[in-house]
Amino acid sequence: MLYNARGLEIINGSVTAATFRGPPMIACAETYVNAPNEFRSAAWTAMQVLATILDAPAIFTDVLHDGGPAPILAALGNIQKFFTPASVGPWQACDGGPATTPPICGPLFFFDFNPLMSGQPDFTDTSTGAGLAAQIARASTNFRRNHLYGYAQDGVWTVTGENLDKVQRPPIHTYRVDLAFTSYWTGELLNFWKSGRPASVGTVTPFDTIYRQGLTRLAAQEGAHPGISRHFLPSLVADETTGLLVLTHN
Repeated sequence: MLYNARGLEIINGSVTAATFRGPPMIACAETYVNAPNEFRSAAWTAMQVLATILDAPAIFTDVLHDGGPAPILAALGNIQKFFTPASVGPWQACDGGPATTPPICGPLFFFDFNPLMSGQPDFTDTSTGAGLAAQIARASTNFRRNHLYGYAQDGVWTVTGENLDKVQRPPIHTYRVDLAFTSYWTGELLNFWKSGRPASVGTVTPFDTIYRQGLTRLAAQEGAHPGISRHFLPSLVADETTGLLVLTHN
């Protein structure tokens, strides 16, 4: 894994009540070795700039070196104790949650994927960053408080058969070529996280139009995932904004 100083504290279990900064931002890829894909390196560098601004932990995990989700899930387990009132023992899910409480996860990103015929990422391909992010989301828990990321967690990763009112997996951010540019992380993305509104509000498309677009997309998923509209901020999945968070998966 690659990491900033805050991320390393999580990995080695040295976080204290005084240094706790919530769950980490997590990037996923087939490999974090740059060549021949400079995008991954550029995106990781840009992500660290945002992490520095927020003074937040950031970790980059991959398939080739880390072997799958186990190492990052173990690292997340090191901070579970900070999600209980007395900072002892694991955070507990609500009644009806899983018997073994999964760790709490911060914002998830992926820097590579194999496309389906539709062009969308194949989240079942566990050899890619998209597949690794999906594995992490399935094995962890979303938490909308006690983090530094604003509206970044206002969504869920839908897992077939799970009750969204009892078990809420962390959302995955949509792949964009803009991830390779620091200006995107510190501009549009950070604005979204702080306000829940796209940067173009008032200049291109009215916010109420964007909000309605999101509501329409969510309503279309209610049949497959009952209650999904209650667990997404509509503006984060609107067509106009290309959907900041992934709404559906294969």
